[in-house]
Amino acid sequence: MKTFRIAAAAFLAAVAFPALAQPPAPPAPQQGGPGGAPQGDITRAQAEQIVRDQIGRLDMNHDGVVTDKEVEAIIDRIATAGGPERMGDRLHQLVKDYGKDGRLVIDDLVKARLAQFDAADTNHDGKLDPAERQAAMAAARAGREGGAAPR
Repeated sequence: MKTFRIAAAAFLAAVAFPALAQPPAPPAPQQGGPGGAPQGDITRAQAEQIVRDQIGRLDMNHDGVVTDKEVEAIIDRIATAGGPERMGDRLHQLVKDYGKDGRLVIDDLVKARLAQFDAADTNHDGKLDPAERQAAMAAARAGREGGAAPR
């Protein structure tokens, strides 16, 4: 679930500081719950699109790779806009955890996130219902509190 937290941080940066975003991406399907959280069931394809949209906002040159240089540019913009300093730490952690040599291939992150989706899809119907999402989030919280580093 670390990917979910990091993706959420990237999404928060893009939503809270729209000047950071490239041209606005179309809204993710079934958005509209508290804080823009998806409501109802989320299919695997929708989950993939949500992650691609969120992380894609960090890819300033749209080459499918997020580099340390792009992260630094975003962090500078966040700082200039008065954003939280911890956001930069989260973005660096994203590249560190899922990248190599200061480069994060978006497809690799999407693959990791979809593996988490599949693990959370306990009834294997290709979608996450609200109960499955809540259970996955609770497991992620328990992992963080227990010192585990979920991935």
